[in-house]
Amino acid sequence: MDLNYKLVAIDLDGTLLTEGYEIEPAALDAIQSAAKMGVKFTIATGRMHGSAARFAEELGVEVPLITYNGSVVRCAISGNEYRHLKVPREAAIKALSLVGSDRALRYVFTYDRVITDTPDEWTDRYARILGVEMHLTEDLANTSLDDDPTMIVFMCEEGRTKMTTDLLAQELDSSVRLTNSNPWFVDVLHKDASKASSLRYVADKLGILIEETIAIGDSWNDLEMIEAAGVGVAVANATEKLKERADYVTSAERGAGVAEVLEKFVL
Repeated sequence: MDLNYKLVAIDLDGTLLTEGYEIEPAALDAIQSAAKMGVKFTIATGRMHGSAARFAEELGVEVPLITYNGSVVRCAISGNEYRHLKVPREAAIKALSLVGSDRALRYVFTYDRVITDTPDEWTDRYARILGVEMHLTEDLANTSLDDDPTMIVFMCEEGRTKMTTDLLAQELDSSVRLTNSNPWFVDVLHKDASKASSLRYVADKLGILIEETIAIGDSWNDLEMIEAAGVGVAVANATEKLKERADYVTSAERGAGVAEVLEKFVL
């Protein structure tokens, strides 16, 4: 069978995963059925690689994963890393100086380690969701920035995310890329890092045209990816702005929406 769509990129939180952070059984069944037909799958997430790898193992994904909002492309099975875009150290230090620990919970991701100077019940919850250990320090810039970090995340109080994003955009200009992986997060990335650019990278590596890809997401950090793909999909629980830009909006939420997409376009 000559498949129209040969590669599917799926976001994790709010898309493939249930509210309990497990893979929806209907989505797992649909993915495994499509994989038997030759369709390739990758995960495209704002999570760090180590946090995404266990889901890739459950799905049987052999294609390199897109993690850290597109900053890293790495194979979960072999461990081979093909792409790693880092935030310049100077920009990272400036970002931390602009958004102090009195304004947000602060996390620096480097070499699959998460370092924070803001212990909090939300920090503990974040660590549980990611399935990682948080490394606590009193001096975040000096402890964690011996090298360029992969990503910095600021967790803001409700209503302050846009203010923080706008401040960083104004002061850092085009030296970094900013995105929001959920309504409380401001993610600071390398200026060329995005799920879209890494989707193109993975597709090219597999000899697949970008027009032959499907991308499925729910949040603003999925926007470029769903616009780049042959079919860009927003699940039913996605933000309204994302739905407006998607090629297709599912009637079902989360993983059930993923299964709906595969049944409509692939199976």
